[in-house]
Amino acid sequence: MNALKTLVAKSFVAKSLMVATTLTLPVLALAADRFTEADFKFDVTTNLHKQTIIAGVNYLAATDPRCQDIDPLSVHLDYANVSPDDMGFVVTCGKDAAATEVTFTQSDAEKALREAAVKK
Repeated sequence: MNALKTLVAKSFVAKSLMVATTLTLPVLALAADRFTEADFKFDVTTNLHKQTIIAGVNYLAATDPRCQDIDPLSVHLDYANVSPDDMGFVVTCGKDAAATEVTFTQSDAEKALREAAVKK
């Protein structure tokens, strides 16, 4: 059943790439803007969401205590949380035995950008 669920999610993602939405807000520097586009490796599924991913990972780095150490190369779509209106993503925070996967959504990244804009 899990294999079927994964296949359906991947199929949905492939179809949604044609209508995928990205952030319409300008990329603003967050308080802890540690990561830039050069830190990530984007593939066909994440390439359309660069701004969302960069903003989301920087937001986690600034606000989530589990994410003081983030592996930006680990970012991928969260197939359990896929919606064309609010894409979900997963990133690995921590190292070794303390490593954990942390999720964020496009709306989380947009909120972080709005908050950064208000602070400026």
